[in-house]
Amino acid sequence: GDVADAASGAGDEALRVRKLNGDVALALCRREVEGMAVSTLRDRVLGALGAEDCEAKLVIGGRQLDDDEEAVELLIPSGKVLEVTAILQNLPKLDPSRPVVEQLDVVKRMLFCAVDSKHFEGAKVLRKLLSTDEPPIDAVIALDVLPRLVEFSAEARSPGLQFEAMWALTNVASGTAEHTGAVVAANAVPVMVAAVADGTEDVREQAVWALGNIAGDSAPFRDIVLQAGALAP
Repeated sequence: GDVADAASGAGDEALRVRKLNGDVALALCRREVEGMAVSTLRDRVLGALGAEDCEAKLVIGGRQLDDDEEAVELLIPSGKVLEVTAILQNLPKLDPSRPVVEQLDVVKRMLFCAVDSKHFEGAKVLRKLLSTDEPPIDAVIALDVLPRLVEFSAEARSPGLQFEAMWALTNVASGTAEHTGAVVAANAVPVMVAAVADGTEDVREQAVWALGNIAGDSAPFRDIVLQAGALAP
């Protein structure tokens, strides 16, 4: 079950996180849980286990908890302890002995994992890969990561990530009309226009470059850029 009677001597223990083998990874009282998001709880679990090179999914009754949920809202009244299961998985890591283009599945996992530093690493790897003389644009589009890069391009709180993602999209948009169309279809243009207005200097410059690539491809794409307000004062 998901709840257990609080063990004798556990004080006001309210939440208990176990590994899949049943070992207790972390136990917290209600006071410690108050104001704690699930993302913070996950980081506490990883710290307690010394597993910073892993990502953890926290599960209750088969449901994975969302990062922005408040842990205290999950607690159970009347002296019961909430049992949470932590599922650990090694963070995605590139094999330096193999070409990156053969490890695009690993790069995709970086972009979609729960660790911010891996998001930056994955975006930077893609940007570098797309900056080569023969960029594998088709392979990157087939990976279905352009919407994720657009999402990161709107992440003004992380200008480094925003810059890398925007640069990767710029490189995709500099290819054929089909490549440019894939960037437009990922709804990148409004995000780029917003970045021109609000981004850091590096991000603004990259957004202008990207919009230039898109607008210069064809009259329909130029109209999309203009309609998004690219020339607004």
